[in-house]
Amino acid sequence: EHAQVMRSRKIVDIQTKYGVVKCKKGDFPRIASIYSPEYESCKEVALAASVPVREVYLEVIAQCRNL
Repeated sequence: EHAQVMRSRKIVDIQTKYGVVKCKKGDFPRIASIYSPEYESCKEVALAASVPVREVYLEVIAQCRNL
């Protein structure tokens, strides 16, 4: 049986070369934080930058690796 580990979650802004994207950040004890880009935020930034949503999403993931 596995013990359930509580984590904190919050919304953070991630700066990318396309603009600022909102992400959920999950913090786990003794583990690196996990970032999950918000689709609607990626879509909004992608439309403004005239690039595919996937390109913005991948840029956010790349930026989060450096945090």
